[in-house]
Amino acid sequence: MTGIQLFEYHLAFRDYSGTDRDDYAQTLETAFSIFGNDVYSKLEQAEKEDKKIELIEDSSVEGAPTGMKLI
Repeated sequence: MTGIQLFEYHLAFRDYSGTDRDDYAQTLETAFSIFGNDVYSKLEQAEKEDKKIELIEDSSVEGAPTGMKLI
């Protein structure tokens, strides 16, 4: 799957239920709103490595993620 397809796949689980899948969809929405199309290539990498994207928050920048990492 392409990064766009993976993004759309995971976003389909955004239902505000608080499940792990819903939380991950929310993380991806947030990542996309901050980092834009860079999320797609990160999703492709995550898929290949069987990992997920996590947002990195810098304590010196309050309230805004500063990067993405794979976990």
